[in-house]
Amino acid sequence: MEYAILGGGALGLMAAYRLTRSGHSVMVFEQEKIAGGLGVWLSRRG
Repeated sequence: MEYAILGGGALGLMAAYRLTRSGHSVMVFEQEKIAGGLGVWLSRRG
């Protein structure tokens, strides 16, 4: 089965990881230049 995940934050990346480990095909779509969601934004702000 093929999956599309909208959002490359922590939850989206974990879902993609678990699905690929189960043998599924996954495509993650992220609107920002770098994945990571709020975790990246918060680390940039200090």
